[in-house]
Amino acid sequence: MAHAGVHDSPRAGDPAGQRGPGRRADEREYLPHDAAGRADALVAVAFLSRAAVAPALAAALAPAFAGFVGMLSTVFQGAGWPIDAPAEAQRLAALLDGLRLPVLAGALTYRDALAVVDRHLAQLPTAAAHA
Repeated sequence: MAHAGVHDSPRAGDPAGQRGPGRRADEREYLPHDAAGRADALVAVAFLSRAAVAPALAAALAPAFAGFVGMLSTVFQGAGWPIDAPAEAQRLAALLDGLRLPVLAGALTYRDALAVVDRHLAQLPTAAAHA
């Protein structure tokens, strides 16, 4: 599975803010935005759909999802935000997974999906807000 990062608006304690505006490399890897991303997302959705009825495949995919959540948790912990990093990582992973299918189906644009992620992340307390 690809990785999702945090939004591109510079915020205190925000590792993505260090990347500067317009640099959403991690989200671009996860949410379909071009032909390659769409193909990757279609494969991921196919595997997840099959895993819903194939216990062996579900068991094989579980470590990948856990690794994805773990990576997100590490990003949140590194940002120094006063949040429950593992819980917020699970929420962000679920949000990204939930956005992927509507983007694939054309019900939601890629830009609108990123805006949803941005709004979610903007609601999280930052270290600067609690300084």
